[in-house]
Amino acid sequence: MKKLSIILLLVSISAFLLFSGCEKDAEEISGIPIITPVNYDWDIYFMEYYELDANVNKYIVWAKWLHESSAISANDAFSIRIDGETHNFAKFFNAGYWTISASLDLVPGTQYDLVFKKNGDTVASQALRMPYPANVTFPASFDPSKAASMNWQLAEDNNYQFVNLTSMLNEDDDDWNKILSASDRSLTFPANAVKSFGPGTNYDMMLAQMNFEKSDRVAFSSFSTASKNYGAQLPTKLGILELQAIANKIRQRVR
Repeated sequence: MKKLSIILLLVSISAFLLFSGCEKDAEEISGIPIITPVNYDWDIYFMEYYELDANVNKYIVWAKWLHESSAISANDAFSIRIDGETHNFAKFFNAGYWTISASLDLVPGTQYDLVFKKNGDTVASQALRMPYPANVTFPASFDPSKAASMNWQLAEDNNYQFVNLTSMLNEDDDDWNKILSASDRSLTFPANAVKSFGPGTNYDMMLAQMNFEKSDRVAFSSFSTASKNYGAQLPTKLGILELQAIANKIRQRVR
């Protein structure tokens, strides 16, 4: 399994909590659907990650079937065509669920024509843009008892963006999150937004970008994050099952 950077672990801690417990007015989240088996059959999502071995940013894409796993057999083959080039998905069954994924070389901010196929037959086709990456200036240091500001630049607006601040020590954790306007380029975290659990508390500040499209009963989305860690460093290696769990939690919270 390829080594992954701390980015994906930070996403696991923070992004899946983001859309619960935060105020959501219609203007802020207009267009983000509830993705359930009632209105979708497939949830296809791209996540950017950093590959330590190659020192490059790459993407991993998951195709999540939202109904009974028995509808997929070991003989089924899945692929995604991106701008005319076909990429085959790896597939394996674990703990009652299918993991269907592929690692890709894509360019941030680029729109791709996607065709998702099962056994050679087209399931859905859709154009989707990978998020424009944010160039973020994080605070040099962080004291949870004081307000802290961050600002960033984007080549263009993505569909959605949100921030998360997390504190953790052993089994204790706290988080503060906010959905932003797509045009926002700065944010100030209020003092005491998250708790300190004493010496050794780890803090993570994250800005995430998201784009979303749909084709009939198939949801397509793409994610990119920028984050900074303050405190003890977290483990940096994750396996494919952990990554799938991370991405699933993120998608479940996008409401």
